[in-house]
Amino acid sequence: MSGAARAGAADVAGPWAQAIGLAFRVIFALVLLAALAWPFSNIRQVSSNSRAVVLRFGRVVQVQGAGLLLAWPRPIERVVFLPAPERQLEYSFGPLRPPADSGSAAAQWTVVDDIREDAAFFMTADGIVHLTATLFYRITDPADYMRQVVHVPAALSALTMASLVSLVAARDTDTLVVTRSDSELSDADRGRRERIRSDLVAGIDRRLLALQDQGAGIGVEVTRVDLGIALPGDVKTAFDGVLVAGQQADAGVAEARSKAIRIQQKAQQDSATILADANAAAAERTSAATARTASIDTLATATGGLSGDALLTKLYNDRMQAILHRAGSVEAYDPATGARLLLPGRTP
Repeated sequence: MSGAARAGAADVAGPWAQAIGLAFRVIFALVLLAALAWPFSNIRQVSSNSRAVVLRFGRVVQVQGAGLLLAWPRPIERVVFLPAPERQLEYSFGPLRPPADSGSAAAQWTVVDDIREDAAFFMTADGIVHLTATLFYRITDPADYMRQVVHVPAALSALTMASLVSLVAARDTDTLVVTRSDSELSDADRGRRERIRSDLVAGIDRRLLALQDQGAGIGVEVTRVDLGIALPGDVKTAFDGVLVAGQQADAGVAEARSKAIRIQQKAQQDSATILADANAAAAERTSAATARTASIDTLATATGGLSGDALLTKLYNDRMQAILHRAGSVEAYDPATGARLLLPGRTP
């Protein structure tokens, strides 16, 4: 090859070589920056509503709350953020998940022949009910939770179903759902109905503690359960009819009591009026009697010691004297002797 040819080839190769060299320099710089940043890649800021769990080759080595977290970079250590203990997580599962359309719930809550589709029905002490449930729980032990994280949903489902079976089987239908009016329920019945959800939470937590004692804890605690209880199919219609009849009966009893109270109040008012009239009449008659006997009382006081026939004779003489004094003439006749006595009256 001539010298001119070699010079042309060198001119052509020069730009490509320069480009390739520049590219390698850029890549080297990026790799160097990545290598310098890699040791600091797991320095994290943990927020106040979260906790950080550090796993070294899959094993939990550190749990930290809010603040700055220092951890080895991946793949040596991995950082997982979990909710703080104050935050509650919601979980609805399988056949106990509440329906999205409440209007179609009655159609779903019907016992069918396929037992696998009847998983949400539970036997009570005297019947059958349909249940929906939503759990609210919090993470209490992040280490146990991370070890069992893939099994947490299944464990919560199984423990909830077991707790529901024992809870519902120990109660009758009246305790679980409203089948009678409140007036027919005793205080003990109302107390048992109000304790259903708290008893369910306590039952699930007891089973969680039992798993923890066995070394298989899942690191969570159930704080609340929203429980929906309904009667299946036509049974609900029948119970609704009984409930309506009971409410109507209660309304009739209340109306009758109101009417009885009104009658009693009117009778009390009439009694008070009659008693007031009788007292007034008695007071008036007493006053009249007192006025009519005032002269006798005065005479008895004036005569000083007279009583009985003597007092009557004295009163007769005083009265007759006044009468005779007013008469024009008086003729007295003695039936025994036939004698007559003529007395002149007042002189004109």
